[in-house]
Amino acid sequence: MSDSVENKVVIREYNEDRDIKVVGKLERKCEIGTNKEVSIFTNMIGDPLSRIRFYPVHVMLVAELRANGELVGVVKGCIKCVGTRFGASYVRLGCILGLRVSPRHRRMGIGFELVKSVEEWLIGNGAHYTFLATEKNNVASTNLFTSKCNYMNFTSLVIFVQPASLPVRGLSQDIKIEKLQADQAIYLYNNKFRSKDMFPTDVDAILKEKLSIGTWVSYFQRRGMD
Repeated sequence: MSDSVENKVVIREYNEDRDIKVVGKLERKCEIGTNKEVSIFTNMIGDPLSRIRFYPVHVMLVAELRANGELVGVVKGCIKCVGTRFGASYVRLGCILGLRVSPRHRRMGIGFELVKSVEEWLIGNGAHYTFLATEKNNVASTNLFTSKCNYMNFTSLVIFVQPASLPVRGLSQDIKIEKLQADQAIYLYNNKFRSKDMFPTDVDAILKEKLSIGTWVSYFQRRGMD
């Protein structure tokens, strides 16, 4: 940790008893999006660990000002076992999620120190790689991870959203959308996606998790037939 930042900030593990309300407030301050845009803020339902709690190996780190104990940053990490086509049966993939720095304390190196700290924790717990996802137009985040932390672009992901309260517009009558049972979804993933470079070895547990909303497929149906 650089001397200038080290003298100002302490990176430590999240303490649920003392930090839960402060972390929730910080997350809301850093919410991405406005009332006129789609927001990718994750509703934590009062639990800052909600995105990682069900992974056996997980951590949340916070950045705290030495001067007054103010909590000014947070990052989450967890480890997933992911199947690959690269020889080994699986790799332990360290996932970095939810990096947040208080708007008043950005461009001070706090985000960088949080990332390096969570990387050290993930590698120390057996991660073979570390990865994360960020918005393409998030210049500050992209620069941090590619220029300062030496991450490389692995894949491009496009996320589409449709308000659930509105009907799907412009959908052809030849297209059918159907929800799968958990066993059907597991069969689909194992037979269609297992050949990809990386594939979660615990996909059956993921799809059977009670918090999972479900899996839907869309396909063309022949006219006059279901």
